[in-house]
Amino acid sequence: MENDDYYSRVFSQTTRMITNKGCLEVKGKNIDVIQIIQKG
Repeated sequence: MENDDYYSRVFSQTTRMITNKGCLEVKGKNIDVIQIIQKG
């Protein structure tokens, strides 16, 4: 279950970066990761 920990870390970083000016950049790069999490 390493994927769960990996996605948790990525999601945490994504959330933190979204609060910064990097919202658009993160949205473009990590949208696929978010979709993967939703699909499970």
